[in-house]
Parts: sequence; C-alpha cells; structure tokens
Amino acid sequence: MRNRIDSKCFTEISRSLSVDPGDVGKVVISFFDSIVLGAKALPFDNCRKIYSKDVFDTLVTVSSIPYIGRIGPAYSRYLKWRANASGEVEQRSRKSYRHHLTKQDIESIADAILSGRESVIEKKKYSELFDRVWIVGKDGKKQARQVIPKK
Repeated sequence: MRNRIDSKCFTEISRSLSVDPGDVGKVVISFFDSIVLGAKALPFDNCRKIYSKDVFDTLVTVSSIPYIGRIGPAYSRYLKWRANASGEVEQRSRKSYRHHLTKQDIESIADAILSGRESVIEKKKYSELFDRVWIVGKDGKKQARQVIPKK
C-alpha cells in the first residue's frame, strides 16, 4: 500500500519520463522487493545462534543506491533484534545447564552403592532438557552464556 508521498513522487517521475505512474511504482517496488527478499533469506532468525560481525559481513550484501544511500542489514540492528527476540524465548544462564543433585538423587545413589548396583547410577542428561546457544564466528562455534529449555 502506497502513501501520498510515494504516489506524488511516482507521478513526478512518470511525467518527466512520459511513462505510466503505475509502471513506475511496479519498477520501484520490484527493485526493493529483491532487496527485502534477499534479507529475509539470511539465516539470522535462529534463537540458538548468534552471529559475530565478521560472519555477518560475509553473509550480508549491501546495496548502494544513488541519491538514497546504502540499503541492507546492519550488524547493530541485528544485535538489537536478537536481544529483543531473546525476550520471547525463555533463555537461562548456563549454570542452569549444569548437573545439580537433588536430595532424592543422593538417596538413590547411596541406596545403589550400598546394595552393590553401581551400574544403576545415571546422571541426568541436561542436553535432553536444554539447547545451548552458540556464537558463530569465522573460526567455528563457541558456547554463549545462555541455554534454552526444550519443550
């Protein structure tokens, strides 16, 4: 949906080029649609990965348009978006990922040792309960300080 300023600009351009204003609008919208679709195809919408600036710059293409300037994703905007999106996902600190023994766990371990069933003792696999958040850099991935509970 176009606003009045866009319509006025399209009619001025169409008069100067003697072209239909609808065609001018289609050309402009199709040009910017390709930029928007390219940005939507980027792999940044993943709450389990945070991309570093060097990887972000290799994945993103920025278009430089005369009289308008540079158009494309910016890393600072990406970080703000990721921070806002992390509020929607229940992220916890990494210490909640570590194994904690409860009183019931200690009693069951003691009972197993006293009865001679050491093979029965199993630690809880927290990888089954949580997903880790990774920072993706040029040299690979390293774990961030957050985990996300699986549902």
